[in-house]
Amino acid sequence: MSFTFLENTMASMSWPEIEYLGQQDPVILWPVAVLEEHGPHLSIAVDILFGVVLSQYVKEQLTQKGLQTVIAPPNYWGINTVTAAFPGSFTLRKETLKALLYDTLASLQRWGYKRVFLFDLHGDVMHRGTLLQGIAEARLGCGTRAMMIISQSYARFAGFTGREEHILILPENANPIPYTAFSDHRDIHAGSIETSFMAYYFPEQVNLEKSRQLQPTNFSPSDWKKWSAGWSDTRQMVPLGYNGDPASIKPELVKQCMRAEAEGLGGLIEGYLKGTYHPPTIA
Repeated sequence: MSFTFLENTMASMSWPEIEYLGQQDPVILWPVAVLEEHGPHLSIAVDILFGVVLSQYVKEQLTQKGLQTVIAPPNYWGINTVTAAFPGSFTLRKETLKALLYDTLASLQRWGYKRVFLFDLHGDVMHRGTLLQGIAEARLGCGTRAMMIISQSYARFAGFTGREEHILILPENANPIPYTAFSDHRDIHAGSIETSFMAYYFPEQVNLEKSRQLQPTNFSPSDWKKWSAGWSDTRQMVPLGYNGDPASIKPELVKQCMRAEAEGLGGLIEGYLKGTYHPPTIA
């Protein structure tokens, strides 16, 4: 049987196991993303598969540090604005996503799982903003201590100071392997990074012959503005649904990159739990 989203997560545990672990006040990792088109060469599961694999590596890091860790069943329902015109890009209303987030965190809270760290592997601005709003509301409403991990660059973009109680900020130098190591082209969606990831971990969900035929995208400033508007504008700009260089893949670099990312995330969570976390300066 092939890999599923739910392997090695709470979904494969019995209720007594869940109850017992909840009494230990464990760390919960919750990968959150979407099902979304990823070009003509990849399945729509890329973002959530990325989140599940990354969470497993982070769990390894935390377990080695002596922290009891559980991966919550991944969430794959969210908001797709940019790719919404493509079949396969499921999208929710903002209030639906916030309600889903609240109810899930409230369930975990009832079972004793309060220390929840969310990984958002989907870059849609409205999706991420809604998640952050939902976490803040859930902290007030049900008592969860859930937090979302965001990059320093996103914190700067969104206007965060680093003092917000519902976020942890990953410094820009946390992963020594830059994304530019995969391609000389700006890699945004279904390009070199994601194609390399899928080719390494889930080769049965990649059409490599097709990916080699795809030319890299080259956008002007006005092109970027139109692409980011989403819906029909995006589909006009990228009719095949990718933005990057899917022909230039480096699967041999993926595992090294994923482990480096997990090491940074694991260290961030450990530092927060031990009281040594200091948010980076947002300039």
